[in-house]
Amino acid sequence: MRIKRLSLRDILPAVARSVVTNKNKGTDKKLGYVLRHGTFSGGKDKTNGGFAITTYLGDRKFKPQIEGEELRLDGDNWVLTPMLKKQEDGTYTPMLDKQGNVIYIINKEEYLGFNTDTVVFWDIPFGTYTDVKYELEGSVRELACGYTSKWYLDTNILIPAPMLEVFGSCTLKWSAVDIKKKQLITQTITYDLGNDEWNIPPHTTTEIKE
Repeated sequence: MRIKRLSLRDILPAVARSVVTNKNKGTDKKLGYVLRHGTFSGGKDKTNGGFAITTYLGDRKFKPQIEGEELRLDGDNWVLTPMLKKQEDGTYTPMLDKQGNVIYIINKEEYLGFNTDTVVFWDIPFGTYTDVKYELEGSVRELACGYTSKWYLDTNILIPAPMLEVFGSCTLKWSAVDIKKKQLITQTITYDLGNDEWNIPPHTTTEIKE
């Protein structure tokens, strides 16, 4: 499995960053790599709707030395599994974040065969947008979703930040209304399993008539 980040113009290996994982557990800091997608709520009241999903790098062989250190997740031999929590009856169930998303762990396996399945952290572009929508077609499913949020004048801009699993040919579409330029923004991205190729054309704009 590959771990990628999809932007407006490209798809590249995702980058994990080291953070302190035990902020409230004494003075000895423990560091670990995570991938965060979306933003934490901002503003004085912390209620602007932003939310970052967090995916953990579980391999103990990757030991960051300093906070903020980056690790590029190259290759196709990654494995994604849910983080599990033991229940009182002895069974295990997936752990959920505050938004109800399953929390995942990424590990690396040395001897996996070539695997075109891909986890995609989709960066839907941020702008002065409203009515932001996205669609998934074909061999793709949503694993989790965060949100990027920021105030523009008196409007709260809220952009979805989906985490996807691509396991075959598929189409990803997004659209939004640019309230500053009065334009409809659209983009259609495709993945062809046969050629193992992404097609990421430029976004298109259409003037919105009053």
